Amino acid sequence: MSIPGPNDYLARLPPSQLLPTMTFYGSRNAPNPRRVEIFLAEHKMYEGKQYKYVDINLQKQEHKNFGRYETPNHKVPMLIIENDPDPEDGEEGVLAESVAICRYIEERDKLTGICLFGRTPLERATIEMWTRRIDFELLHSGVGPAWINGTVLAPMRKLRRMKDHPDLLQQGIKTIHSFYKELNGKLSQPGYGNYVAGGNAFTIADITLLCVLDFAAGPVFVRPKWNQLKHLKAWHVRVSQRDSVRIHFNPYLGKNGVQTYENDTTKTKSKM
Repeated sequence: MSIPGPNDYLARLPPSQLLPTMTFYGSRNAPNPRRVEIFLAEHKMYEGKQYKYVDINLQKQEHKNFGRYETPNHKVPMLIIENDPDPEDGEEGVLAESVAICRYIEERDKLTGICLFGRTPLERATIEMWTRRIDFELLHSGVGPAWINGTVLAPMRKLRRMKDHPDLLQQGIKTIHSFYKELNGKLSQPGYGNYVAGGNAFTIADITLLCVLDFAAGPVFVRPKWNQLKHLKAWHVRVSQRDSVRIHFNPYLGKNGVQTYENDTTKTKSKM
């Protein structure tokens, strides 16, 4: 795949359409930085071309207070805009929170015409609704408790003398599967469309769901019950074939990188 340079779209660009110089701080094993990089790729922005990439070591807590790459909220990702070429925005800016970064990128991109946040008031509101639901109902209420109370973080809990909460683990798993079932039902409705927010437009809601689902199926070991979710499975196959996703591929697939859709194996550590 040929990756365009920053000025390949037009021979000459006015100052207001030049791309800013940016540095992206992330970790490619975490879902939110992956969400931003897929979003950047959808807008034809790539590492080494339109932005520099710095990998943050989460285990060493480089993003935390007094860390090497301390972020504003002590989470990943972070975007530093060294120079925004708009006359009124020439100063350096620092952004945290993945959706805020994506909003900046979309509003700053005046070349591609790509719109992942929606064009009409109803589209924008629907996409926002699903993005927030995926973040709060799936990630924070389901995947988060399952991750914190799962097997991978057991050594950390022991080291910090944290109590195990198997009830929260099971509730998180239940919440995840319930959300997938609801989404599968939505995608099965006649005329609903091929994507999360309805219709046939790929949006930030799809990117968000993909990153959260892949993370849950990977290190959290809560895989979708694919044999019961044929419409969600068709969606996952569809979005996984996009160029932006293939560049920023699922980091939890294992050495062979092969995507499979076997039955749910929540209680094992099998590959997705």
